[in-house]
Amino acid sequence: VYIEPFDVHPDAFLGYIPIVLSLYLIGFFVWPYLPIFSFLMAILAFVIFYKEFFQYEEFIDPLFPKKKSQNVIGEFKVSDNYRNIVIVSGHHDSAYEFRLLAKSPYLYILSIISGMASLMLFLFMTASWAFLISLSVLGQVQTAYFLSLVSNLWYILLIMLPFVLPLFFFKSSRAVPGAVDNLSAVSIVISIARTLRTLIENGFKLENTRVMCISFGSEEAGLRGSRRFVEKHLNELKSKKTYVLNMDTLADPHSLSVVVEEKTTRTRHSRRLIEALIKIANKLQMPLNIISLPSFGGGTDAVPFSWAGIDATTFFGAELSLKTFSFYHTMRDTPDKINPQVLRLTHDIIIEFIKNLEKEESEL
Repeated sequence: VYIEPFDVHPDAFLGYIPIVLSLYLIGFFVWPYLPIFSFLMAILAFVIFYKEFFQYEEFIDPLFPKKKSQNVIGEFKVSDNYRNIVIVSGHHDSAYEFRLLAKSPYLYILSIISGMASLMLFLFMTASWAFLISLSVLGQVQTAYFLSLVSNLWYILLIMLPFVLPLFFFKSSRAVPGAVDNLSAVSIVISIARTLRTLIENGFKLENTRVMCISFGSEEAGLRGSRRFVEKHLNELKSKKTYVLNMDTLADPHSLSVVVEEKTTRTRHSRRLIEALIKIANKLQMPLNIISLPSFGGGTDAVPFSWAGIDATTFFGAELSLKTFSFYHTMRDTPDKINPQVLRLTHDIIIEFIKNLEKEESEL
């Protein structure tokens, strides 16, 4: 077992929200006087939001304090001629409390939708104005009527403003307990290690497969821990056939799934790895679904691996519904929300996967 520390700016990932809101509000209120300045504010706000949330880039991270985080890695000794690497992972950091979710899931959803819609509408309004002005100046085109229509969008944004302002109070300074998200996964990482140790003590040999049990840091800060790990070990991971079995938010055995796509980051995970896991689950007569995470659902630590062309997926075990929002990223994320059966099912599927891979003479 060893620790790999890394530098990170953890407050940047959600810290971009008040920055984007401030740029939006400045541009919104100066629009009647300096529309071209508003256009520039709209572009800057959108770029920050897109880079930080949809691409998980460390775009404005240097504006925030640098801190230390760490990945914790445990692995079993294996022969020098091993063929496969299996990474079993979760993340040990918990989120800051989402104030709006703690108050009401409905308020959270309303504010999120209003905020994103307002930013997009504001960008459309200012860009349309700039385009129409350009037509008028360059082509002597009569655009007064259309400019009037575009300008009227400002009043729609004004009506939406009360639903956007709560986003300034999106998170508190309190860390949530994080039982479901994501100590549920860390518990399985530890359990996998214990089970493999017991199997080895009883004669099972790990010769072809190097198993790495990893707890990533700073996932809630934008997948920073898994990204640092991939950056540091990429050549090593690409030199062997590597499979990543990540886990996140495990609460309900009936919702246990493997993630094929994460729409926020537009990431598709390994279909052949997922098919192998489904086959094992069917053999063990265990329920295992295939899901896509929603467009505004954030990302998991499987993403940096799939970006690098490594076979990866995430086990996910919670309803994508208001039921999960009742405790997700709040102080209500406590151990009583976890049905232990979901931990057992995930554990057994992963152990069987490792056993099968060790026995196989070829790749999946």
